Amino acid sequence: AVGSHGVRTVANFVKQQKLEALILRSCSLGELGVTQIALVLPLASGSLKLLDLSGNHATEPAGLVLASTLATVKLERLILQENPLSSSIGPIADALDIGGCVQQLSLASTDLCQSETISRMCRSLFLRHLHLTHLDLANNKINGNKLEVRLLNIIQVQPLDNSMNPIVQLMQHHFHLKV
Repeated sequence: AVGSHGVRTVANFVKQQKLEALILRSCSLGELGVTQIALVLPLASGSLKLLDLSGNHATEPAGLVLASTLATVKLERLILQENPLSSSIGPIADALDIGGCVQQLSLASTDLCQSETISRMCRSLFLRHLHLTHLDLANNKINGNKLEVRLLNIIQVQPLDNSMNPIVQLMQHHFHLKV
């Protein structure tokens, strides 16, 4: 475990260095630790490409702080799996839409089960993130029929050509969606 003193040390290090990757997987950061890391992310925005905060027991409040800072960070990979982020996934997806660089996103085991959250995430990710190539939603209690209906509605109203987007292709194949 990193602990509160360790989180401050890491946060100060992030502010001072030009890191390309920050991997804090299963460091028991908790709410306060993830919040402290999230607050220094804008200071590393020029160089940070990978952020892995998986398995740190971050819940919705930390997710909302993270969402507020992600719009200023140009991440290519964001790994948030094994954090019960629940409804903060919607604001995180919105922030990624503003930042606009994420190619790989892991939301496995994040309690992504609320219909409204799934709709918001799908809208943000599929309407605007045509460069997203990897999306991990494993181990979430997602009702396949609800997700299928939302994806179908989103893909059908999409004004841009999604035919080359591998995520859309995968969803079309998996759910047998006709566009």
